[in-house]
Amino acid sequence: MGRFKTFLEYKSKKVNIDHYHVNEAYTSQQNCLTDEIIFSSDLSNRIVEISKGQFIDRDLNSAINIGKKVKGVWFTHDLDFSLNQMYYNVSNDNMIRIEI
Repeated sequence: MGRFKTFLEYKSKKVNIDHYHVNEAYTSQQNCLTDEIIFSSDLSNRIVEISKGQFIDRDLNSAINIGKKVKGVWFTHDLDFSLNQMYYNVSNDNMIRIEI
């Protein structure tokens, strides 16, 4: 992974793209709405409940937290993290569907 990061940094500088390293520690355990560290680090937990009745994939939760860390630098325009478009809704028969 370290070699890949070095390669990515080299290639981005070559084409004049800014490159930033982000410390992703605790981003999968942190609730993306409240910023509290409440989730287990157990990898078998793939879906987390970020608010009552609102479930998202733990990787999406982590990606939102990483995006929030670098929002001032990374995004060239203001993005609204509207979770209404990307949350999982768990139905009674335990099937998961994405609400869009």
